[in-house]
Amino acid sequence: IMKPISIFLVTLLFIHISNAQRVTKILLLGEKGIVKDFKLAKSFIVMKKYPDGTYQRLNYKKGGPMESLQTYGDSSLSFFEGNYYKYSSGGYLSCKGYYSQNKKDSTWFYYNDSLKIIRMEIYKEGELIKTIEPDTARRDFAVMNGFQRIDAEPSFPGGNNAWSKYLNKHFYDKVLETFDKDVVARSVKGGKVIIHFLVNETGDVKNIAVWKSVEYILDEEAIRLIRDSPGWNPATSNGLKVKAYRLQSIDFAQD
Repeated sequence: IMKPISIFLVTLLFIHISNAQRVTKILLLGEKGIVKDFKLAKSFIVMKKYPDGTYQRLNYKKGGPMESLQTYGDSSLSFFEGNYYKYSSGGYLSCKGYYSQNKKDSTWFYYNDSLKIIRMEIYKEGELIKTIEPDTARRDFAVMNGFQRIDAEPSFPGGNNAWSKYLNKHFYDKVLETFDKDVVARSVKGGKVIIHFLVNETGDVKNIAVWKSVEYILDEEAIRLIRDSPGWNPATSNGLKVKAYRLQSIDFAQD
């Protein structure tokens, strides 16, 4: 597998904008600090602004997975306010939590590289209230749904064949309209991104997050593909439609 080339990465860094966010700043980091030459960079930071006034800082390895994501309440990044994610060296989510007024709050989850919970910590206004060591075989979406029994998980309408057709139409075809075919062919050989999201009772997708990162381009494209996808089939429990979380892998590797 060939690693994504830098010119494609830099291009998408500057043009990727969605209805929910906009990139406000990009910093390239070398061995001794900020650099201007991408060839000298070892990592980079992407700053995003959201309509609610919060800011996110995404820390990425150059040509590699995300290292962390932090949410702040102001443009000067002086205090945490919102989601916090940390990733292992292989790009897997290792920690997920929430800050309120610069203090840890609610439940923090810790994962192994199989994305199974190895520990939970419950905080209130920055104080650790309780630590829970659950069975590592327990699936995360069951925990997130309060251990509610799910008879049928959320699913993409039409199954795997429809999902493949959707990916081909809305990723490869769209990107090829904008970029040189040879550049795209080399750049998308990046592997598998895993996205975690909520499907509510009406099939709408909410709370999208990267749980297995590959690199910036593919992570952002995976988020967009889930965000722009048609309505999903909701989960069911005891014959009723219920909201439930889902992990969806998106494999960008091409033969």
